[in-house]
Amino acid sequence: MTELSQEYFDQKLTALATKQDLESQTKMLKAYADEQTEKLAAMVADSFEEVKELLDVRERVKHLESDMHKIKEALHIG
Repeated sequence: MTELSQEYFDQKLTALATKQDLESQTKMLKAYADEQTEKLAAMVADSFEEVKELLDVRERVKHLESDMHKIKEALHIG
C-alpha cells in the first residue's frame, strides 16, 4: 500500500510544472500582453486621428465662407 501511494505521488509530482516552467510561461504571457497592448494603443491612436479629421471642419468652413462671400458679391448683398 505504501508503494502505491509513493508511486501515485511520484506521478503527480512529475506532472506539476517546475519553477522554470512557470517563469518561462510568465515571460511569454508578459510578452504577449505587451504586444497586445501595443496593438491596442495603435488602434486607439488611429481611431482618434480619424475622429479628429472628421471633427476638424475648419477647411470646410473657410471654403463655405469664401463661397458665401462670392455669392453675396454676385447678388450685391452687403
